[in-house]
Amino acid sequence: MSTDMETAVVGKVDPEAPQPTHIDVHIHQESALAKLLLAGC
Repeated sequence: MSTDMETAVVGKVDPEAPQPTHIDVHIHQESALAKLLLAGC
């Protein structure tokens, strides 16, 4: 599920700097996931 989401986001990223944006998005998703896990506990 997250893989499809990341692929969609990367496809929209500007070709000039795809990696930094991808990293930011990945970190954002990780943070959101961590918050959900903490909230669940």
